[in-house]
Amino acid sequence: MSSAVGNTRLASAGSVLPEIAPDPRVAGRARWNGLLLLAASFLSVTGGAVTTVALTFGLLELKGQADAVGMVLASRAVPLILFLLLGGVIADRIDRRLLMIAADGLRATAQLLLGYLMLFGGATIPVMMSLAFIVGMGDALFVPSQSGLVPELLPQCQLQQLNARMGLVSSVAGIAGPVIGGILVKLAGSGLAIAVDGLTFVLSALILAQIRRPAAAHQSQSIGRDAIWTDLKLGFQEFLRRRWLTLMVGQAALFHLLVLGPLFILGPLMFKGAADGALRWSELLSAWAAGGLCGGVAALNMKPRYPLAYAAALFPLSAVIPASLALPLPHVVRLSAFGFGSACLAVFAVFWTTTLHTKIPSDVISRVSAFDAVVSLSLLPAGYVLAPALLAAVGINDSFWIGSAVCLACGGVLLSRDVRALQS
Repeated sequence: MSSAVGNTRLASAGSVLPEIAPDPRVAGRARWNGLLLLAASFLSVTGGAVTTVALTFGLLELKGQADAVGMVLASRAVPLILFLLLGGVIADRIDRRLLMIAADGLRATAQLLLGYLMLFGGATIPVMMSLAFIVGMGDALFVPSQSGLVPELLPQCQLQQLNARMGLVSSVAGIAGPVIGGILVKLAGSGLAIAVDGLTFVLSALILAQIRRPAAAHQSQSIGRDAIWTDLKLGFQEFLRRRWLTLMVGQAALFHLLVLGPLFILGPLMFKGAADGALRWSELLSAWAAGGLCGGVAALNMKPRYPLAYAAALFPLSAVIPASLALPLPHVVRLSAFGFGSACLAVFAVFWTTTLHTKIPSDVISRVSAFDAVVSLSLLPAGYVLAPALLAAVGINDSFWIGSAVCLACGGVLLSRDVRALQS
């Protein structure tokens, strides 16, 4: 969901994005900062993909029920709702790079401790939920900080390229991560795999520490109770006054509730009793990442006149992902469906992120991104909890059919002229 805009329009919108500097040293620093962000993203996504497999199957081994998986995954998602807005306010007031490093440190500590407990005993469901909550708090600080840091470090004409490359790096990491996770779970158990995720956060923090912010970067400001509420109000106003933004975010909220939430709970459950079930589910996640890689490559050179409408038209095609699980298809067909659907979502994501970076003023970008993430993810924990209820009410196949129907219905945002007419 995105669109790049020209410098004149950007200035008239009040955005304060840096222009290309003629000084080759400045340009070189921007390229180096971009590479550092890509490296940190690669490590974090690789570790996260390992944990997605390891934590899910570790919980199924511990409790053997989908509700245990849902409770722990929801414990990580809930802090995003509770603290993302505060994280956005903080990220618009202090050094975003330092906030990202602190978030990595918090997440590393929790994941390393969880890995230790799963390896040597003591990993009860309440403990796992508490540590997942801490990781979620780190996510709530990291997400708006990264969204604000990207346009702070690079000229606006390079933002789509960097966003596409970050998607590519994430996809490559996502291909390797689930496979590594499945192998580690099979050979060494879930605890070691989760500890590996903790180490990736450590390495990510070390890499982010090497980034040097330009002189024009926003300066740190004091944070008080009145300032927090004032900043939240301003950010909310910036969010509401863009109809295309509220429509697309509302669409994403339904997608998280009825598609992603049930998919990541019921999908592993579907493969639990199969031979090499963990590896088969890992292969589907890798196909998802491979599709994202292809979508990212395609997005590098896409220049549609109406990028948001183009992306919104691709989004309903992701319906093939849950539909492939509902049907008795060969594994290779399911792999293809996951890859194709993910490619559509990847193009969508690149345009969306670039839209935020180019249409939203830089001094409020972290807050607006936080509102975007809060609304988009607000129903994800409910989706995790809803999955067992769907399973009991309609069965696993119909649960996936519901998700497929929701994906198709999301194409309804194209009825809005604000979405169709947003030009590059």
